[in-house]
Amino acid sequence: MNRHDPSDDASALAPLVDLARAAEPPPSPGAAGDRSYHRVRQALRGRRRRWLLPMALAGGLAAAGAIYLLRAPALGFTVDGAALAEGGYLESPAGAEAAVHFSDGTEVRLEGRSRGRVASTSARGARVMLERGRARVKVVPRKGAEWQFDAGPCLVQVTGTKFDLRWSDDDQVLELGLSSGSVIVRGPPAPNGVAMHAGQRLVMDVRQGFARLEPLMPPAAPVAPAAVEPPPREMPAPAEVPVPRSAPRNESWSERVLAGEFPAVLREARRRGIEEVLRREDAPDLMALAEASRYSGVTPLARRALFAVRTRYPGSLQAHKAAFLLGRMAEDGDGDLAGALAWYSRYLEDAPGGAFRDEALGRKMTATLRLSGQARARPLAEEYLRRFPTGSYASPARAILAPP
Repeated sequence: MNRHDPSDDASALAPLVDLARAAEPPPSPGAAGDRSYHRVRQALRGRRRRWLLPMALAGGLAAAGAIYLLRAPALGFTVDGAALAEGGYLESPAGAEAAVHFSDGTEVRLEGRSRGRVASTSARGARVMLERGRARVKVVPRKGAEWQFDAGPCLVQVTGTKFDLRWSDDDQVLELGLSSGSVIVRGPPAPNGVAMHAGQRLVMDVRQGFARLEPLMPPAAPVAPAAVEPPPREMPAPAEVPVPRSAPRNESWSERVLAGEFPAVLREARRRGIEEVLRREDAPDLMALAEASRYSGVTPLARRALFAVRTRYPGSLQAHKAAFLLGRMAEDGDGDLAGALAWYSRYLEDAPGGAFRDEALGRKMTATLRLSGQARARPLAEEYLRRFPTGSYASPARAILAPP
């Protein structure tokens, strides 16, 4: 068993003695933490008055409590089933699992051949990175808890819950099954985040650019009713009870696409009239129509919707994403590398901090290699490794830079 002990917290109570004696709370020491966590500063001031000693003592107790919270040690953790390497890296052996037990009761189990690391810890939680494989996570609910789980470019934010997380580095696909609690998952296909609740499963495909939310378990097949003997002749047959129709659904097109209801979106668009939709609908609905069309193989309509977004909403986040998707469609669907390069360049120029910058630059690099050769692709490979040293296109970039 490998052990990572928390720092001794006894010293955090030492200021209580001085506070009681002086009857004057000192200023807060000011704690600076990692950028991933909140910075907390609190100044406590008071004047020494003998006749206020009881109040000062009470204030000292409160101040000491605040100082204790500020100086609370980071969570400790132990590891079973694997050796903990430098930097918090661990890899579960084939056919077995490795378990990380945190001092607050939270547990992370890595299935065989999975690799992850504990990137950082704080008094409120930790940041755990799953680099490949599957993890079963049980976070103990605590007020103010802050836990983050990274899987490739995707981020799972959670306070207390139980879920299974899988990340395929080769396919760039995240799968998350939520057993209890709630989480928010952010990634390039859903930069604003997907809110999940217990009993749901999310599939987020970074390379294909879509996210799908569905029930954790498929609905059970209806059970056929047992055979019932017909009533006697003298008794009237029971009247048939009408089944009420379900109320019309009010989900937005974006929500329907997220749920995988692509045909429903296309049917609704055709019912309204495609030309009318392209001329009047807002950017989110147009992007949803483009996504539903792409996933359904209706490529011409997908392009029209993306061009409508760029024409009617220039400079918007949706317009930037449309440029990236047009590049992917040109490359993957048409084999038009020159057209794809133009769209990738446009996206990188217009949205240097965009959610797809890693993939856009990586695709631009590989498309340049195929179109113009290794010499022209080398500057892009150098830029990619400088900006995304652990990105999904890092291996191709290193191959381009390798000596012949």
